[in-house]
Amino acid sequence: MASSKSFLNKFDMKIIYGIIAVLIIAFGYSKTIPKEFACVYGPFKDKDGIYRSDKLAYAILKVDKFWKRMTFYPKEPWPGKHEGIKMGPYPYQRTKRGDHYVTQTFWQKKLTKEEQQLKKRKQDEYLWMDKVAIKKDLKMWLSRTKVATTGPNGGFRLEIVSSPPRGTRLKSDEEFLKVYTCYPPRVKKKKYFKKQKKYDL
Repeated sequence: MASSKSFLNKFDMKIIYGIIAVLIIAFGYSKTIPKEFACVYGPFKDKDGIYRSDKLAYAILKVDKFWKRMTFYPKEPWPGKHEGIKMGPYPYQRTKRGDHYVTQTFWQKKLTKEEQQLKKRKQDEYLWMDKVAIKKDLKMWLSRTKVATTGPNGGFRLEIVSSPPRGTRLKSDEEFLKVYTCYPPRVKKKKYFKKQKKYDL
């Protein structure tokens, strides 16, 4: 009888240890998986000088805080149809002030034939055909605080900008800038408020 009780105790302890191990692994995994955001183009000025943003999210940003990598999909992947247009992953670091993440410099890559088919101008070799963005150093800047114009529960500002060598300054016609606003992906407001910390950078 005593031996059967000791066996059950050992068995129970194994179950408890197993549950604890699973919880630890699950917690660690949740902290290391990349955070994914749905991004819209803008804000940008329209013809009337009014700041606007696209209403539909079609871009995806993935931030891997464990490996310090940032991946941006200006054209969102569509499972079963296409893999989207991908930029990165690029190493990033926190700025000295701590209010942004900034990637290392990179060049636009030439689009594959499959990626070219996702553009309106299918003959374009690059995503952005601006002269100031082709074979030029670029960086991604991601704000770690929410965009003020959208309130405290708004999105994070992502900028893809020219990155001139230190000590040099570009003229206005040599500068490249694309702005996106990135939000937690397709979640209801109530759910987002409950899990707000999950999406903080």
